[in-house]
Amino acid sequence: MSHDPSPERTVLGAYLLQPTLARRSLLEPEHFAKERHRALYELLRDREWSDQLEVVFWLGDHPQSAKACGGIAYVQQHADGVSSTEGVAHYEGLLVEAHRRRLLAQAAVAAQTQSYDGVDSLDVASNLRQTLDEIDACASDVVVSPDEAARVVMEDVDGEASGDRVSYLATGWADWDREWVGIPSEGVILFLARSGMGKTSLVNSMAVAMARSGMRVHIHGTETSAKKRARAIVFGMSGISPRAWGLLTRLHSEGSASPQQIRDLGTCRERLQEASEAFARLPLHLTGSGLSCERVCAEARRQHRLGCRCLFVDYIQDFPFSKGLKQDRTPQVVHHSRLLKNLSAELYLPVVEAAQVSGEKEGMPRKGAVVPQMWDAQWASGLHQDAEEVYAINRADYWHQRLTDIHGAEPQDFDESRWGELGVLGITARKRRECGLGHIALAWDGPRRWVGPTWSDYRHQDLARAPQHWHETDAEWRT
Repeated sequence: MSHDPSPERTVLGAYLLQPTLARRSLLEPEHFAKERHRALYELLRDREWSDQLEVVFWLGDHPQSAKACGGIAYVQQHADGVSSTEGVAHYEGLLVEAHRRRLLAQAAVAAQTQSYDGVDSLDVASNLRQTLDEIDACASDVVVSPDEAARVVMEDVDGEASGDRVSYLATGWADWDREWVGIPSEGVILFLARSGMGKTSLVNSMAVAMARSGMRVHIHGTETSAKKRARAIVFGMSGISPRAWGLLTRLHSEGSASPQQIRDLGTCRERLQEASEAFARLPLHLTGSGLSCERVCAEARRQHRLGCRCLFVDYIQDFPFSKGLKQDRTPQVVHHSRLLKNLSAELYLPVVEAAQVSGEKEGMPRKGAVVPQMWDAQWASGLHQDAEEVYAINRADYWHQRLTDIHGAEPQDFDESRWGELGVLGITARKRRECGLGHIALAWDGPRRWVGPTWSDYRHQDLARAPQHWHETDAEWRT
């Protein structure tokens, strides 16, 4: 295409030969190192041009703009050094990489300056790490030529036809995979629910079901530590209610446990040990609260190189604020959503996000508003625009308890047509770019905070069938 050693001049020359390329380009002005190149790129991108001559004539009529672009003769030299537009995507990629190297150099200089100024070394390291994560989060390929896109499409099609890859990943839940095939192998999948409805339980259960099939899965939790999430998963897998375990251990520590309760404690301990060993063999990677979205993207890239097939984020509105943006939750959530969307496109990796919906302070919802709509996400009603698929979660047991708390007694006439079916977790498809919508109901085990197939379906038939009294109330325990 060109023998010019400057990717910037080569790209601009191609844009002058075929101005429509500039309008379709995903490059940003800052990708160009020289100010005059930035000025010319913005001029080509922001206006419609028929050909190079029209650009040159326009610059002749606007001397200030011509001067900002380096002069008419300099502009014409860009095109003179280019014989065709073939291969422009390669040079755009070189330009992006050069921009990344400049950012890395600036980060190193900033860290050195902070060190000379007496800033604590830990703070310098922390600032540098966050900056590197932000650079890494923006390092994805931003340009694909039509020829390259067509080649990639056919590579995917051929891979799917031969069985080497799939367009949907099985969740391991028969009802889900039968109704919706699975989850897309690329794109954002968004789960919407009120607080306490079961988002975390759904994420944990789906991740375990996928990992059980051999897929490497990464779960990031913004609210809890990795250790606490691991504990929740192990308890869910074991069939032991965390509340029942807490009561047993408390009674034992107080010396008031009955002989039967002591035996139950030993049985629970054995089952938790078995579940813990099974959990350790699953290809799961857990990260916990405190990591920025940029840092999670960087870790996801590392896990992807190790074979990770899916990233779960629970939940997206609780990431720490990113630098350089208004310290307000709304723009921050939008920014984090776009980062994860771009990450999915870059790695061809599905990103499953849990999001909380608005309306907690409004009390009981009106009829028809029990199941969230896809624009109900808290602090960012446009989250659904970044998603390939959107699913709303609802549990009738949640509303049954809310009504009980409000009226001081269980409701005599509980309308399942309004609130949903008791004993299950309902999932309603609100948006799917491919195929139709629909609704499924998955088994819900409240005491264990588990969704879908029980661990007994994965391992032993009796593992999840704990004695009934393990799930009973404090009063029943004491009797």
